[in-house]
Amino acid sequence: MSIGTGRYATAGCLILLAFLLLLAGFNCSHDTPFMPVKRGFSGGQDTLPPISVSIERLNSQLQGHHTLVPVTLDKWFPGDSIGTAAFDLLIGYDASALTFMGADAGILFDKPGDYEWEYFTYRFQPRVDCTDSCPSGMLRVVAMANQNDGPHQPLETHVPNGTVLFTLDFLISNNRALECQFLPIRFFWTECDDNNFVDDPIEQIFFAGNVIDSDSETVADTIFPGYNGPPDGCLDSLHNGLSYERAITFRSGGIGIICADSDQFRGDVNFNGIPFEIGDVVVYANYFMNGEEVFTIDRDQQITASDANWDGITLTVADLVYIIRKVVGDWNPRPVPPDETMKARFSTHDTILSVKTPVPIGAILLVFDSVISPTLSPPISQMSILSASENGITRILIYSLQPGLAIETGDLLTGIGGANLISAEASDYNGFILKTDRSFPKVEGFVLFQNSPNPFSGITTIFINIPESTTIGITIHDWAGRKVYESENAYSAGLVAVRWDARNLPEGIYIAAVTAGDRRGVLYMTLQR
Repeated sequence: MSIGTGRYATAGCLILLAFLLLLAGFNCSHDTPFMPVKRGFSGGQDTLPPISVSIERLNSQLQGHHTLVPVTLDKWFPGDSIGTAAFDLLIGYDASALTFMGADAGILFDKPGDYEWEYFTYRFQPRVDCTDSCPSGMLRVVAMANQNDGPHQPLETHVPNGTVLFTLDFLISNNRALECQFLPIRFFWTECDDNNFVDDPIEQIFFAGNVIDSDSETVADTIFPGYNGPPDGCLDSLHNGLSYERAITFRSGGIGIICADSDQFRGDVNFNGIPFEIGDVVVYANYFMNGEEVFTIDRDQQITASDANWDGITLTVADLVYIIRKVVGDWNPRPVPPDETMKARFSTHDTILSVKTPVPIGAILLVFDSVISPTLSPPISQMSILSASENGITRILIYSLQPGLAIETGDLLTGIGGANLISAEASDYNGFILKTDRSFPKVEGFVLFQNSPNPFSGITTIFINIPESTTIGITIHDWAGRKVYESENAYSAGLVAVRWDARNLPEGIYIAAVTAGDRRGVLYMTLQR
């Protein structure tokens, strides 16, 4: 976004390169005669700049969720004499706490619409010549009313006060150390051409007169890089034939994360105002069988409340165990989490599933690749078991409301038949996540996974994740192109398992074409004996 040399490279040329060459074919040159510079707005309480731009300040936002932050043109010159031709904004944020997901253009860019502006883009700004004074995340957002690239013309450049120019989408980190903190999202300056607006009919470029940050007003006179606007040295370096004016008040904003003290619904999964009671256990256990449809009151708040053990991860078996410990009254106020190297390991023999665990297990969620109805093995027969089958998959939750009753090394289930355990999520007795040797990635949208096992000797399972209920079609051909299998069935949203029996087919490579609505995928499977 910059040309020229020196820290105060001519801002006019920088902006004209981004905007005016496209807007009006302006010839930017250091030989352009110097034009008068307007310095009428240098801060102060009595005289405010005629333009105001703000980043929204949002409070009580939930961690692990997306937050949409509007950037608004709060005020522009009164009347219709001056329009807006373009803007170039540089915004800084803490990339360790906020993940930038994208920017959505405002109504100026709707087509058809009342304005029909032609150009909007954003990109990550490289931290060139930056020291520790620069934010870890920087975005540049550029917009133009007219690209001057064809017959289409913007319908209107006079933008009403209060117009949202664009909206930033941030994902807030689950790091619990951020609870109750405010995460600033601020206008930032690295050189003279940052954070400017161009007027229509392209006679003036407006930049910061005041910067309001953290509820205090600051005169825009500082050094680069920084948050307080461009220094007066920028005025002296502008020699490009346009008028420059300190005419904008920039108001920075940010995201306030909800405080733990105000997070009174933590553990109140059923959202009845009473955390850590038996109703929360029931709703949570049902979630593992039926999914998020059990959160019927306030889905987002109930999911946030599910992080009962405060580890920053919602909807885990460990949270369920933590709630149970609080409900039955044997919660350990100073629990020791399992060592990171510890792992529960599973094995099958005949039709029995067994576990070898380094610590007592408080609850475990098992996912099998076929429909089964097993029973608890004698060592844990006094524990509770829930099971549900859908899409060719069986989920089994084992837990207990009896104090002191836990899963130790030994047999777990009897009667699993030929089902394969594809995923196991476990918690120790105190409500900490315990790693296992069986995991399956949690994904969103349409995903076609590699069949398992692969290579296989007779029967294998194809896994598909679908975002909504739909019909899945599977067609399998051998390497010579002969069709050897075809199916089409309706499935509910979520993970789908389709077992394919190829025991009567010869060894070789087989190609499966999978369709789910308008989505398609192909995988290669190896039959080997």
